[in-house]
Amino acid sequence: MATVADLGALEGFAGPLIAYRPDPHMLTIAEDLPDLLGIVAVADRNDWLRPWVRSRGAEHLSGGVL
Repeated sequence: MATVADLGALEGFAGPLIAYRPDPHMLTIAEDLPDLLGIVAVADRNDWLRPWVRSRGAEHLSGGVL
């Protein structure tokens, strides 16, 4: 787990990153981490997130689209 300020500490992390209630800044930083297998974005209000998801060909993993 890390905050936006600590995402640099994830350098070398090789797995999926779960971003809880991310904002655009957090996702931009996370996308720059070279060894991530993927980003799982979990958000309650996600209207702003939909364009980000569409632009990256993301997969909907489960549940209803909110």
